[in-house]
Amino acid sequence: IVSHNVLEHVPEQELPALLHQCKTMLKLNGWMIHFIDHSDHLQHRHPHISPFHFLRFEEQTWSRWSRGPFHQNRLRWNEFQDHFRQAGFTILAWEKECFQGTVENAKTIPLASRFRTMPPEDLAVLKSRAVVGVR
Repeated sequence: IVSHNVLEHVPEQELPALLHQCKTMLKLNGWMIHFIDHSDHLQHRHPHISPFHFLRFEEQTWSRWSRGPFHQNRLRWNEFQDHFRQAGFTILAWEKECFQGTVENAKTIPLASRFRTMPPEDLAVLKSRAVVGVR
């Protein structure tokens, strides 16, 4: 199973069911590859917006802006790892990309309470590639 910039659009409460369904479709030793874009997608169209812009909003505010086809769950790469493990997948490889200056940039953003306890190194990951399997 392969996805490219899809999982960041799945509502977090629906992710466990989706991963469970994927696991039922895979044979023993089957695997999945997921490319995940952890940046604020608004910055793809508006370069003056930081890739971390959406991390400043509390859940109630963010839910008003992130609806329908524009939904982004804002899960960070380490939170996706937790979801895969909880679904019973083995993480075979996980590459993450932090672009130059992003860790320092992530430290300057006023963060919503959900993100304040996360290390800047986890917040700064803008893209990741996950390879997970069923053993």
